[in-house]
Amino acid sequence: MRELDPSYRTLFTTLTLSTLLILTTVVGTLLASPKLFAQNNRAAPSSYGAGDPALHRSTVSAKDLETAIVEHISDIEELVFLREQASKLGVKVWIFGGAAAAYAHYCHWDLLRLAGDKNLHPLRFDFGYTNIFRPTQDVDIVVDGTVEQAAELQKIMSEKYNYKNGSKSAWEVRSLRMTDGKKLSLLEDKDFRLQHTDSNSTTMIEISISQKPPIRDLKKFNGVSTKFISDVLAWQISYDDSDHHLKNEAAKRGDNPEIFSVLRFLTKAFQYGLALKPEDLQKARAVIQRFKFDRDVNTAYSKSRIETLGVNLIRNAMDVERAMNVLEELGLKQILQKIGKPSTVGSVAWWADKEPLPSFPLGQGDGETAEAIGMKLF
Repeated sequence: MRELDPSYRTLFTTLTLSTLLILTTVVGTLLASPKLFAQNNRAAPSSYGAGDPALHRSTVSAKDLETAIVEHISDIEELVFLREQASKLGVKVWIFGGAAAAYAHYCHWDLLRLAGDKNLHPLRFDFGYTNIFRPTQDVDIVVDGTVEQAAELQKIMSEKYNYKNGSKSAWEVRSLRMTDGKKLSLLEDKDFRLQHTDSNSTTMIEISISQKPPIRDLKKFNGVSTKFISDVLAWQISYDDSDHHLKNEAAKRGDNPEIFSVLRFLTKAFQYGLALKPEDLQKARAVIQRFKFDRDVNTAYSKSRIETLGVNLIRNAMDVERAMNVLEELGLKQILQKIGKPSTVGSVAWWADKEPLPSFPLGQGDGETAEAIGMKLF
């Protein structure tokens, strides 16, 4: 075979990489959206909603959702393995925070699909790991055991399923009651209770088999997480602010400014197409208005973290147009544009400086349709 001229080889490689990048972006967006863009064709009453108000009236009951969450664990290879290994170590195990939220929303969408929602594509609902969890998110795991048992379980999961979030393992295991360096205990940690959070960030779903409530809220550990379930069914998210956020140790040393809680709150709202309540938006806007970058982001950790949170805020959005509109109305887009340089590809400023292609109603033109001109394939 004749070897390509170096100039043609360079051009071919560039075109191939560009094509792969475009295909990866398109496919990734399609897989990320349970409605496969159908939501963009609905008329949204405001940027703060999640599309058609009918979406907020779920036909699924709380009992059905809770049952589905528990029963479908056995359909997920990685969670079955996690359950088995935790049992061997003699510890109870939960998925927590964003991982628990991702799984619960997925179960809700599947129940809606089974009830006849045609906007939900059946190919997404095989309960495969990559259809449930984002490749850019950690899977937070909590064990009711020692620090050593938590470390051993993380090692086992990482070796069996070498999934990565950037350069680190996607599996993040910590002890429920014991602190290990920066991995603070959750149940006994007063700082956790002092900080701003949201209804999608404090939920635990038990993977081990137990007679106790399988879905809990860390702030009410011995009860049932009814607020989270009701929010999932209502297609909304609740912001849980605290008058004592600035008193937690991470905030005092500069690693947990208030703005981080708003970024996490909005990320989940955009990622799952959740409505934002007016009273929560008022709280979020107050945090944004108080924010001063030089004062609030002044440690190496906080500077790195705001980049990660800011990028995920836009990149993970189900509807980027809605996300950008909300960020602009809250005054957050303008803040993110000033963090670093918009010319640095992939940075938070680069993402915030983009404008999404606007949606528009279909079928409003006055030209001939494909059918009218005899087109069978297009």
